[in-house]
This record gives sequence, C-alpha cells and structure tokens, in this order.
Amino acid sequence: MLTGHTDGTVAMTPVSGSTKGAVKVSGAHSKAGGGVSRVSFGHASNNNKSHFYSAGMDGSVKVWSYSGSKAKCDTTFDSVHSQSVECLHAHPVSPYIISMSRDCTWACLDVESGAVVR
Repeated sequence: MLTGHTDGTVAMTPVSGSTKGAVKVSGAHSKAGGGVSRVSFGHASNNNKSHFYSAGMDGSVKVWSYSGSKAKCDTTFDSVHSQSVECLHAHPVSPYIISMSRDCTWACLDVESGAVVR
C-alpha cells in the first residue's frame, strides 16, 4: 500500500501489515507547499529498479526507486505544473508517467531520462 500525507511523507507498507519491506520517506514534498497530493506505483524499468511516484500540492512530481526498505529520489520535475497535481498515472509498460494539475495542464514525463516529453 502506498500513501502520501499532508506533512510531506510518502509511505509504502506491505498489505500484510508487516514492517519488513516498509518504506517511509519523510520530507518527500514540502509541508509548507501543502504536502503530497498523489502517489502511484510504477513498473520495473530497463535498469531493473522498482519505482513509485509522488506528486505535491506545489506542482512537483518525483520519481523514487526502492529496494527492500530503502528509497531514493531519482528525478524531480519541479517546473512542470504551477499548482497542485490532481492526477498521476504510470504507463503500464513504458517508462512514462502522466500528471495533470489544477492549473489545467498535463505532462508526459519520461522516468528513465528525466525529460518532459510533453
């Protein structure tokens, strides 16, 4: 289970409730900016990393890789949106995520290259 919180924390907890494999990232997004608005799981990329994604009330989108109980921010998309991200979806087979914002914009983001495709 993947959750985002208004204090800026992103947490991933096994459905079993066990703490083994749990990941907690404090300060994933700015609390002052409103915290986390959306989270989504991704697929394993060409480099065999597992990913999850988070979006903030400040309009930023972040790509996280994780292994066991450790997570690392691989890419931050800071200037894609000027308002809260309201929708975040991972493409089922390609390394793209789509984000949509309250500012009425959308973006296609390449997880592997860090590029904004559109």
